[in-house]
Order: sequence, then structure tokens, then C-alpha cells
Amino acid sequence: MTTTVLSIKSMDYAFSKSSSPILSIPEWQLESGERVFLHGDSGSGKTTLLNLLCGILLPQKGSITVLDSNLTTMKQRDRDRFRAQNIGVVFQRFNLIPYLSVAKNIELAAYFAGKSQQLNNSTLIERAQSLCGSLKLPKDTFSSI
Repeated sequence: MTTTVLSIKSMDYAFSKSSSPILSIPEWQLESGERVFLHGDSGSGKTTLLNLLCGILLPQKGSITVLDSNLTTMKQRDRDRFRAQNIGVVFQRFNLIPYLSVAKNIELAAYFAGKSQQLNNSTLIERAQSLCGSLKLPKDTFSSI
């Protein structure tokens, strides 16, 4: 049995209410385990679509549902919390604190997601090291937390 993890219905997005939509998606679903490669020319709307899918932007029309949560009906604060807890976002302009190590930046992200109280310090370090290993970041980027 497959599970729908993303559903878009009758979505239109424009930069302003008075302009024509730059993105219009009648219907799209993504099932658990499916992979999507998003590509296109510069300025074609890739980043805008990703910002819509994680709730940073809202469409003027339609709905976007992720993990059974309708992002288009959530308040900004709830979308921020949902994104922190459920969606990993690597921004084009990194929102990292430059004087912190990679591990401390990951720990900070866990804090904002409300996960730091659920994990002990050694588990958090292990998860951060595993993540960096998956991303092929050097192990020496870690300092003690």
C-alpha cells in the first residue's frame, strides 16, 4: 500500500495578487518512496515551487498538503513548526551561523524543531555525525558540543 506524502490541487501562484500566475499545477501527487528530479532553466520557478512545498510561500489558489497537513490553511507559525519538524530545507543562501561548527548548527536546528529535549547529547551527536557522513562532510568538522 502506498501513502500519499504530497498532494497539490488546483494550485496557482503569482508574485502579486494583480499579476498572472507564474506557476499553475492542476493536480500532482507524490507517493512515499517516489523520487522526483526537478530541473529547468534559471528563473523557471524551481525555487518558488520548493518554497511552496515547504510552506515558505502560499499559493493564491488551491491547496498543498504534505504528510496529511494542509499547508495552505495553517498559520505562519504552524507552517514554520511543521517545516522544522518534518521537512529538511537547505536554502540557496545558507542560514548557518558561521562561528558554530557543523555539529552545533545541526544541534541548533534540532532545538528549533523541538527535538533537542527528546534526544540526549550523545544521540544528537551520533545523528549529526551520521547526517554529515551521508552528505560526505569531513568528520573533523565536529567539535565537542
